[in-house]
Amino acid sequence: MNTQKTNNGEDAPCVAVMPAGTVLLENIPSSSITKGAIIDNSGGSVQPTNTPVTPEFTANYVTTAKEKITITATVKIDAAVTINNLQVYVENGISMDGDKVLFQMYVGYCYTEETPTSLYPYTFTFEIDSGSTLGTISEIELYLYNEDPITSSGKKTTVQPST
Repeated sequence: MNTQKTNNGEDAPCVAVMPAGTVLLENIPSSSITKGAIIDNSGGSVQPTNTPVTPEFTANYVTTAKEKITITATVKIDAAVTINNLQVYVENGISMDGDKVLFQMYVGYCYTEETPTSLYPYTFTFEIDSGSTLGTISEIELYLYNEDPITSSGKKTTVQPST
C-alpha cells in the first residue's frame, strides 16, 4: 500500500479513488519500478501549480505482427508519498478518435491538491494486447489520475512500430 505524510508527520494510507466502472489493468510492484533522483520543486520549476505533472511515456509494438504493445512510462509524484506499487486502470478503455483506435489508461494517484516541494520520477514498463473489436490500437492516452479531474493530467501518443 502507498502512504503519504499527514500534517503531523505520520504515514497514512494513500489510496486513489477510481471512477465506477474502472478495471485494474496492471499492478506494477515496487520491484518493477525504477525510482529516479529527487527533483527539487521548491521554486515550482517542474510542477508550478497544484496540478500533477503529465506522464511521459512511449508506446511501441513488440513485433511487426502488432500483437502486443510495450508501454514505458515515467510519472513524477510528490516525494511525501511513499510508492510501494502503481496501479494502471482502464475505464471504457478502447474508443475511436476519428479513424484511429484509442486506448485510455490511468495511473492511480492519491493527490493532495498542493504544489509539492520535491518530486520523485518513477519509471515502469508493461505490455498490453494491441487488438480490440474496433481494430488495432493506434493511439494511447495515459493519465496520472486522481478522483478530481482537475488534479488529473494526461497525454496522448501514437503507437510506434517495433524497433
